[in-house]
Amino acid sequence: ENLHWSRYSDEYRTAFINELEHLARSHPTKNFIIKPHPAGMWLKKNTSGHNWPSNVYLTHSHPKLKSLNANNLLAEMDAVITTPSSVALDAAEHDLPTAIVGNHDCDTTFYEPLPILQRRSDWGMFVESISDKHIKKLKERSGEFVAKKLAHRNGTQNIVNRILSDIQSTTRD
Repeated sequence: ENLHWSRYSDEYRTAFINELEHLARSHPTKNFIIKPHPAGMWLKKNTSGHNWPSNVYLTHSHPKLKSLNANNLLAEMDAVITTPSSVALDAAEHDLPTAIVGNHDCDTTFYEPLPILQRRSDWGMFVESISDKHIKKLKERSGEFVAKKLAHRNGTQNIVNRILSDIQSTTRD
């Protein structure tokens, strides 16, 4: 979680925590791991004493998870739900289905074509799609996101596409 960032409102933070808690309670057979951003530790500072369901694990307070960095955790995940942040790219690079929490005041256009979770039902549908026929499509979307954002993956094609886009926008004006 990157909830320490000033770009997130209190409303966004509250909704994020509430939706995550509801999701965990609605899917008791799935485990949810939350890693507070090491620079901010917002979750640790602001939800101590929060009554999380037993299938939610906070890395900063779990003996086996405490020493793992984000890269090690991602290697063990089935999917990732994150704030609009670089965590999305890290997760997508691990070929993980990745979704962005986009409700309230966050612009998420940068993160397309990743799923954007706007409503409570979006969270549940994303988790439910991890184990069925949709996982391949979700991983494809993660791959598309990585290809769009990392020039070294497909640098030449990205440059050509940008030039063509610039030419087209110039000829339209």
